[in-house]
Amino acid sequence: MLGSGRILNNPYYLNWIRLELGSDRKSKAADRLPVRSIGHRLTGSAARIRRRADIRLRSFELMLKFELFRFYFSRILYVVSVSGFLKSTSDAVIVAFWVLKEEFSS
Repeated sequence: MLGSGRILNNPYYLNWIRLELGSDRKSKAADRLPVRSIGHRLTGSAARIRRRADIRLRSFELMLKFELFRFYFSRILYVVSVSGFLKSTSDAVIVAFWVLKEEFSS
């Protein structure tokens, strides 16, 4: 699962995260520095890289959830409105939201 902490809590994955999500000029200088950790705390540039990667993973996870919701909603709304058993579009929207609530809550 994205953002579960398995990747971000392991300092050895920081370089992989930096390569996957892109890096800026400041983090390129940090590429030559070893990742130092004291217990669970990262120090120096490794901590900054982790914070940036954490923010990017959270925004990516939210974007993914939104796209999934939008996909489900459009498909359900289409099926409900084409089936013709609801008299208005607002009824179709209510049913689509109810189905999505049931889908995402389980």
